Amino acid sequence: MSMEALTRVQAIIIAIIVIVAIVAGVGYYLATQQQQAGPTKIVWASTQLNPPEEQSFVKGTLLADFKKETGNEVEFIAISYDQLTTRLESEEKSGKVTISLLGDLHGGLDYFASKGWLMDLSKFGTLSGRTFPKVLEDYSKLHGIKAYIPWMTATYVMVVNKKAYDYLPQGLTPDDVRKGTSKWTYDALLAWAKNLAEKTGSSKLGFPAGPKGLFVRFLHGFLYPAFTGYQAKAFNSDDAVQMWEYLKELWKYVVPQSTTYDAMADPLLKEEVWIAWDHTAESKTLLSKNQTSSKWYLSLEGLREEASS
Repeated sequence: MSMEALTRVQAIIIAIIVIVAIVAGVGYYLATQQQQAGPTKIVWASTQLNPPEEQSFVKGTLLADFKKETGNEVEFIAISYDQLTTRLESEEKSGKVTISLLGDLHGGLDYFASKGWLMDLSKFGTLSGRTFPKVLEDYSKLHGIKAYIPWMTATYVMVVNKKAYDYLPQGLTPDDVRKGTSKWTYDALLAWAKNLAEKTGSSKLGFPAGPKGLFVRFLHGFLYPAFTGYQAKAFNSDDAVQMWEYLKELWKYVVPQSTTYDAMADPLLKEEVWIAWDHTAESKTLLSKNQTSSKWYLSLEGLREEASS
């Protein structure tokens, strides 16, 4: 795959979109009721912000401030993807919809919009005092309606214990990793992981590949686009085969317990892992647990596929 193609890919894999949508019917009801009868209770079901510490922030800070400002009470319901789909379908079929707002991924909202379960938000006009990137606005228009309001994006980083810098492969420097130069490639990561395993006696690279981990995001949001130029379209291409062969080789040097890790903060703190990929929320957790920034480095720049195959 050429570096030119990779540059194009990098522009589209920065984030996985997370959105908020108003359920058809209920959203309009709430809007009109608030105008006529004052404060209203809003039921917000979300597949995002579900970890205990994040729920605590939502309920104790975000929604508490919202109630003070608007007088409206919000019931936050943390829910899984399959539970949200099942509940919403059941409520829509019964005609007794209790959910007011949805917080979900773009793919989930696409499905809900295709079923006609979401309100067309274009009737409310634009939100004053707020702007959204055009690409996110374009994504939010599904099945002939303005299906959602872009809410937040997910960002991922590689966290490096600085001990690992003593085992860098030839030709790769700490600055290459920090700045994401053309030398910070998937092949360089493989060579680094191999060096660490062979010279320390155990694997030091880790991924959140447990039942609730986000390794699938690394696979379909980073590896697939880097090797094939697409997230799904070229899943059965020769480039995809090359990707799987690469991952098979890399996995020889991945900490075996990775298949039990749902997040990388604890393995990094325990130094079971010296190099890890994870969501920024987990990285923040790591750095806030009485750790000084001198011990860790967050690499925000993406890995690159080699120009030669």
